[in-house]
Amino acid sequence: MGPQGGAHPTAVSPGAPASCRTRGSGRKPALSGAYTLIRQLQIAPDLLVMELAADLRALPGQFLHVAVGPGMLRRPFSVYRSGDGRAEILYRVKGTGTRIMATWGAGVAVDILGPLGRPFRAPWPGERVLLVGGGIGVAPLAHFAQCYPGTGAAVFGFRGAGEVCAADRAAAAGYDVVVTTLDGSDGVAGTVLSPLEGGTLQGRFDRILTCGPWPMMAAVAAWAKAAGLACEAALEREMGCGIGACLGCVVETTDPKRPYARVCTEGPVMDVREVAWN
Repeated sequence: MGPQGGAHPTAVSPGAPASCRTRGSGRKPALSGAYTLIRQLQIAPDLLVMELAADLRALPGQFLHVAVGPGMLRRPFSVYRSGDGRAEILYRVKGTGTRIMATWGAGVAVDILGPLGRPFRAPWPGERVLLVGGGIGVAPLAHFAQCYPGTGAAVFGFRGAGEVCAADRAAAAGYDVVVTTLDGSDGVAGTVLSPLEGGTLQGRFDRILTCGPWPMMAAVAAWAKAAGLACEAALEREMGCGIGACLGCVVETTDPKRPYARVCTEGPVMDVREVAWN
């Protein structure tokens, strides 16, 4: 289920850091464990980065399933950064579970299942990739930039200047970065489509990777189709088990032989042509 509809390899390019490697070409089996919370960094009143002492070796696009309390379902979060024995997640406080997480301090043992799910395909030699993310959807794209530096450009969209994050990380990894804000307080005013449609980006691109709110990804998928570009999306869905058993995270597909796909196992990364966006 790669960008051309065939196999979806997860092999990592030789230039990727050890934090993005797994044995062989397959995915590393998911592990469950308690990892020590190092710190939480507040980006905005409801936007935080959690740093953990965890050598998870996750691939870009994979997620961690975090236990938040007794009797509550785990919450899925894309990996924001990994390496050097540490891992980060970027999350927004919007419900009971994330409100509990926001109260955790340094030294707390965080129960995590993962890394889980299907990652983005590693770039081919010479392939130029365009990363398009919105809100906390920038997390797996920043992780991709970390693992595969200098392979393209990024457009990251936010509600306002106070929420801008990950742009500095992508730039440090050698990506040409454009920031958009809905209120025009930083970068280009408008949505992530503004620089795509306005010709702000320079050079050619071979593939688009996107993550963010569903309407945004649907719009990016439509733009990619019109531009004749392959596109992969890291889908965001609430999940129950995270391992494909409960069927709580299914999305409708365009394949009549397989009308539904489980985001936690067949995703979260999918070819946008396989997703029924309407």
